[in-house]
Amino acid sequence: MEQMLIVEGGARISGCCRVHRAKNAVLPILAASLLCDSKVVLPDLPDLSDLAVTKQLLSELKMGVTEQCRDLILSPDDLAYSRLDEKLTAKLRASTLFLGPMLARFGKVTFGGSGGCAIGKRPIDLHLYGLAKLGAQIKQEGNAITLSAETGLKGADIRLRYPSVGATENILMAASLAKGRTALSGGAAEPEVLDLVRFLNRCGAKIETDGAGNYQILGQKRLHGCCFFVMPDRIEAATYLAAAAATGGEILLTFDGELALPLIGELFEIMGCRVLSAKGGLALVQRGRLSAPRRLTTLPYPGFPTDLQAVFTTLCTLAKGQTVIRETVFEERFSHLSQLQKMGAEITVCGREAVIFGVKELFGTEITIPDLRAGGGLLVAALAARGESRLSALSYVDRGYDQLYEQLSLCGARIKKMRCEDGKGTSRPDDPCRV
Repeated sequence: MEQMLIVEGGARISGCCRVHRAKNAVLPILAASLLCDSKVVLPDLPDLSDLAVTKQLLSELKMGVTEQCRDLILSPDDLAYSRLDEKLTAKLRASTLFLGPMLARFGKVTFGGSGGCAIGKRPIDLHLYGLAKLGAQIKQEGNAITLSAETGLKGADIRLRYPSVGATENILMAASLAKGRTALSGGAAEPEVLDLVRFLNRCGAKIETDGAGNYQILGQKRLHGCCFFVMPDRIEAATYLAAAAATGGEILLTFDGELALPLIGELFEIMGCRVLSAKGGLALVQRGRLSAPRRLTTLPYPGFPTDLQAVFTTLCTLAKGQTVIRETVFEERFSHLSQLQKMGAEITVCGREAVIFGVKELFGTEITIPDLRAGGGLLVAALAARGESRLSALSYVDRGYDQLYEQLSLCGARIKKMRCEDGKGTSRPDDPCRV
């Protein structure tokens, strides 16, 4: 049954939140576990619907999946090839990350397509290009794509025309078990990609990188398992910081590992916030009205991340001055703007640019969440708005945020979750679940 979030806006967010391990790092690492011939232990993972689907896909391949509290233990003893279940891959964009490891481990993979949020075209041509350079034979029948490498994969020189995160990760995983050396240039350099490299190297891979999208991979005959602590989630962290910034509050984030937020921390300061960092923690304090950053353009790392565009769009609607936001990564990442306009935001959209004139306040209303990252931005808007907002389609948020409502509630947010009887948001009186 779909749930609805009722938010009484206007309360200052003040308190401490724990940042979970990064969804965008966990998913490729789970796929990479297929390359290992012994046990992989991933401690303290978040409880996300995307991870649940990924674990189902691993189970379909006879991977032993054991959960102990938040720790995940993967045992490949009975690993066996199986065609990926299209009902599962249709729920998860990251199912494309099974292509490289399955091809390297089994010599073949059949893929019927992936799902995920409707944020624009996300073709896998660069994935296929890189794997073909490594020796994969590709056949397409209807919507299904079959890749095979009967004689194994071989190292190659590969240059990507665009720094696709998924394509880079697939190439890194496949090349780790390919014969010979692979030189990959023009790849993605996101912190989550580098975390995958750290995991692969811990498992016995030989990967060197300059940290700017160029990789040298010396293929190995086998990879072994390991215990690996995944990096903290920079997108989740920035969402909590934004909640405090939008409400004139203060927040302390705690996390295990290194939080990759240099550009974002600077952006918060440009908008008038004080950001203080220390080992294992990050704090933000905001008093008074935010200042508009004037212009933001989403770009591959180390540029401004598209996954935070929605959150910062919300902040800009409340900031003094004008901001122009240009979305260059996904062409349909402005679907949340109509919801902000319903709340009183002054936004003009022209193609891939949005011109935002900051207003002094937003107003609560009925909100439909169109995708995962828009959900984070719209929740921040509801927290800052005057009056009550009702947010529906929460399943999108569950894909990427763990304990988001609970932690914000402990920091002063007035949030109530309700089970809906119908798509209009009515609720059963006996089912309210206060967060």
